[in-house]
Amino acid sequence: KPKRTIIFALWTGEEKGLLGSRYYVQSLKDDVDKVVAYLNYDMISRDSEDDSLGVECSMTYTKAFSKFEEMTKSNIKNNDLKLDVNYRPSENPRGGSDHTPFAEKDVPIFYFMAGFHTEYHTPVDEVDKVNYNKMAEIIKVGFLNIWEIANMPENFRSLKQYN
Repeated sequence: KPKRTIIFALWTGEEKGLLGSRYYVQSLKDDVDKVVAYLNYDMISRDSEDDSLGVECSMTYTKAFSKFEEMTKSNIKNNDLKLDVNYRPSENPRGGSDHTPFAEKDVPIFYFMAGFHTEYHTPVDEVDKVNYNKMAEIIKVGFLNIWEIANMPENFRSLKQYN
């Protein structure tokens, strides 16, 4: 059992304006400060055209929390995960995915994306094109990171680095 509560949530209405995640964050009101970190997976099952090995992905994270990158590198190495991660620290990580409502409330976020493909949001985006190995590796490193955050002796938010 982890030291801290881990909430697993699935959102709906992302393409219609982040309806599920935005509603959840708004319903938290002042309790949003109790959320120590947020992980989002977005499009983690497909390879971009230039990913010939099927191991590339990106991880965007709140720049003031470089611990996200450190723990990801460590967990990939220590667990022999087959991932080549492009780390993308961002002062203000926003966009069209469900991490945005959390980032807008200053919750430290990190999210993984495997890359865009030509079938994105088209009828030919079929399940037979899924890279299950890559998806599993991304899920594993996300789990390992969350498990580490949930079991830290200190609150993860206390690790914020001020410029």
